[in-house]
Amino acid sequence: MRFTPAQCNLCQSPDVEVKYQITTCEIRACRSCGLVYTAYPEELSPADLYTAAYFQGGMPDGYADYQGSERVLRAEFRRVIHTLRQYAGSRRHLLEIGAAYGFLLDEARPYFEAWGIEISPVAADMARQRGHTIVSDPVSPAVFHQHPAPECVVMLDTIEHLPDPAAVLADLHAGMAPGGLLYITTGDMGSILARVMGRHWRLMTPPQHLYFFSRKTLIRLLTQTGFTVFRADRPWKIIPIGLAFYQVLARAGIPWPRITRLQAGIPVNLFDTLRIIAQKS
Repeated sequence: MRFTPAQCNLCQSPDVEVKYQITTCEIRACRSCGLVYTAYPEELSPADLYTAAYFQGGMPDGYADYQGSERVLRAEFRRVIHTLRQYAGSRRHLLEIGAAYGFLLDEARPYFEAWGIEISPVAADMARQRGHTIVSDPVSPAVFHQHPAPECVVMLDTIEHLPDPAAVLADLHAGMAPGGLLYITTGDMGSILARVMGRHWRLMTPPQHLYFFSRKTLIRLLTQTGFTVFRADRPWKIIPIGLAFYQVLARAGIPWPRITRLQAGIPVNLFDTLRIIAQKS
């Protein structure tokens, strides 16, 4: 079986080792820089995973009820926009990569001229129904020719899904306005929980998750692609209670009861996710 990618996305070294075999995927670690990533069979297309089932309870590594969780998700996205506005100053053009149903764009609309990129057809359609401008093409130089150069870019739990994050960040850097801000969240492979849990870590979910960054590897990638990091922390996050139950029970193969439909929000911090805020150099 042939796997892709064959080399490290961060340092391009072919010197990698297989850490885990999970389903049809290999979890590899670069011996040179430490980046951990998913090597998946060439015939698999990760982008094809993001159907309605991913958002509405049809996949154990997806969402129990994304649409039904709107109130809780928007509460979390409101916090994101509040934090971003502390640094945004007069910046008013915002792009979200991985816009899903458009809930963050709803929260951004009072303060920014916002648009999104979303490759899932079902999610993109939902966001358009909410009145948002959504591009369904992957990030590329051509995308930025159609819109004002973004001054703020938000990528929430998205970079780990990208087949080529280095190329996306390079294209993003080229397309952003001078001094533009980049707000990223993703799992932290260097966290205590990730190291202890190993292959059973809650975010070790290939082929949905293709990259497993640590603080060190993500900052290095951002620096290599022209960004300067000025904030890196592990934030608290408001999540739907039902989603937490759903992902635990579904991954264990246990039928999920009605409790997975609970949409109350709860603040959670397992200290295994990163928040990075950077600026285009």
